[in-house]
Amino acid sequence: MCLSSIFNFNMKRFILKCAGFLLATLLIYPLVLVFWGKVAPEKIVSNLINTPLLGFTAKKLAEVKHVSRPDILFLGSSHAYRSFDPRIFRQSGYTTFNLGTSQQTATITHWLASRYLHRVNPGLVVYVVDGVIVSSSEVESAVDVIQNDSVGLDMVRLIQDVNHIKVLNAGLYHFAWDILPLETSHMRQKKRNVEKYISAGYSIYLKSSLKNKLTKSINKFDLSNKNVDSFKKTLALLKQHHIPYVLITTPFTRAYAVDHNTALNFPFDEYGSYTDFNARLVLEDSLHFYDAHHLNQAGVVVFNKHFIQWLSENGCGPSERPFQD
Repeated sequence: MCLSSIFNFNMKRFILKCAGFLLATLLIYPLVLVFWGKVAPEKIVSNLINTPLLGFTAKKLAEVKHVSRPDILFLGSSHAYRSFDPRIFRQSGYTTFNLGTSQQTATITHWLASRYLHRVNPGLVVYVVDGVIVSSSEVESAVDVIQNDSVGLDMVRLIQDVNHIKVLNAGLYHFAWDILPLETSHMRQKKRNVEKYISAGYSIYLKSSLKNKLTKSINKFDLSNKNVDSFKKTLALLKQHHIPYVLITTPFTRAYAVDHNTALNFPFDEYGSYTDFNARLVLEDSLHFYDAHHLNQAGVVVFNKHFIQWLSENGCGPSERPFQD
């Protein structure tokens, strides 16, 4: 046998072994993740997040699959799902759904909009924006939606977009858990006595501001090109579906609003109708907030009534489609 034949034979055997090893790894690794995530103490499972964030993402993503043509769809982070009480909007004739999730960055917003917008088909999208959505890491938020939503091929795109081992592990963990004969929930559930879920995607934070120090969150914001690009893609998707939208910033405590607005000056007003309600509505830090940048229920009531009036003034009555180009 000539040397070239021997070389070709050995190379083929090497390639087959590599392929076999890769296949075995792909099959075994998710099973190891499930075992590790179930038995290992949470504090040592550094690359596997299987404890849900606040916000009842699982309930919300199960409910949205049955939502059709609400007057308003809210997008954004906890500033979205903690700021708009659907019961107050219902009293004024609006149907709403809140697709906000914890720490939701523009990349996650775009993925959720791509997955659900055509199905929900709202009359108006209220996109809650601030500097964080175009600057923060999307890892925790991506893990949150992957672990709490149904498995689909579009998750591969999200895993690829975020490109982080924790997100990959979350996807494999969720997939492996779904195909194994295990109990329904794959998340380590914690007792939650600080919030309550209200149908249509709203979360009430039950602790009052009197028990929480209204401390400022000092963060250094750096623009993320990925998130800026995803922000633009979401707006393009809304225009493609002929769905009008408004961009808003919800109220913060006065000290936080000053720091936040000077930390990152992103020109949201260049991308559509934009309103910062910190400049329109004066709230009391000690009465209307439970922390530096989230409203308590008393603040939500005041803000929602003001916001509904603002909608009416801008021709956004129930079932209307305002802000058309």
